[in-house]
Amino acid sequence: MGHAHNVLIRGLNSILEQGAFVTTPNDVSGFLFYCTAWTKTVEHHHSTEEKTLFPDLEKFTNNPGIMAENKAQHEAFLTGLADFEHYAANTTAKGYRWDDAKAKIDAFAPALVKHMREEIGTLLSLKDYDSTKLLAVWKRTEEVAKGDISLPNMFVSDS
Repeated sequence: MGHAHNVLIRGLNSILEQGAFVTTPNDVSGFLFYCTAWTKTVEHHHSTEEKTLFPDLEKFTNNPGIMAENKAQHEAFLTGLADFEHYAANTTAKGYRWDDAKAKIDAFAPALVKHMREEIGTLLSLKDYDSTKLLAVWKRTEEVAKGDISLPNMFVSDS
């Protein structure tokens, strides 16, 4: 998870580093596409956590609130992230203004980065659980993320 979060933070950093210097229409179009792709990647990551990883961890640990703080942190940035995605996906090269994009980023980025740093601690706190079973939770999440597929919940018995 640390690697995934690092990739997302580096993507955000690249947007922040380059956004003010993108000026030609072709470069702006490419940059806005990049921003849209980055937001969709962040959304996919957090959607997979919400739909798969968090519920599975709560069931696996028998602790329904273990991921509550992380869920609340998602709520703190998702609206702003969606606003930035809408801007990036719907702004023309001619209409692009770095100041507008930067303001939208500033509205969600601190909460996003805080979440990405703090979620690692939550996951590290799972060190006392059975590592083989924990790995199964992780592998299931990976499969869902890679294929955007729904798998049966591994912690619900058929009986």
